Amino acid sequence: MGSGLHALRIAAGIVLWAVHFALVYGSTAFACARGAAAAVPWIIGSATVVAALLAAAIAAVEWRRREAFESWLASGLAAVAFFAIVFEGVPVLFLAPCA
Repeated sequence: MGSGLHALRIAAGIVLWAVHFALVYGSTAFACARGAAAAVPWIIGSATVVAALLAAAIAAVEWRRREAFESWLASGLAAVAFFAIVFEGVPVLFLAPCA
């Protein structure tokens, strides 16, 4: 496997978190600017569930391959990304999206 693919495998969880982060904040800003605040909880909730499941899947797959250091690192980073994704998605349950 090429070094680029190793780097992508290792960073997959963090890249997923970054995409989730951009989607959550970008879609919230867009929806609030367009007066569609009611859609924000659904968008964020859906994005959070999908991203959290993907991060958990990445962590599980890499954990099964844990003979190599890269797999340990990828699994750990995906687990951290999972908690970051959940941490970003939870405020939609408690806060008004367009305050």
